[in-house]
Amino acid sequence: MTSAAHPATRRSRGGTREERASRQARAALMRDIERDHRKKERAKLVALREQIRAARLARRNALADATSHCRAERLAVRERTRMERLRALDELRKALHAERQAARDACAVRKEEAKIATSLPPRRPIRMT
Repeated sequence: MTSAAHPATRRSRGGTREERASRQARAALMRDIERDHRKKERAKLVALREQIRAARLARRNALADATSHCRAERLAVRERTRMERLRALDELRKALHAERQAARDACAVRKEEAKIATSLPPRRPIRMT
């Protein structure tokens, strides 16, 4: 059976004007919805990219801060170590100087004692009569 055999069931390609207008309106609405979805997705992607950029910047700044803090701590430790070393060397110098001075003083005392112990009694003047 062909559509020519049944004229009551035969339709035109586009259907009635109202059906065609309804389909066009529906298609336009779907295009608008799709456009709106794409616009929202684009905006969402822009926001996500901005969040990623901000997170990378925050991470970079945090790493830079941590690095500079560590460097400052290392320099402070180096300076404290140097000062401690200088203080210890100064104390050692003072101790050695005091020890040498004590040895000099003891040596001077022993020399004096040795001189006194080995000295001849004072001479009496010889009288000639």
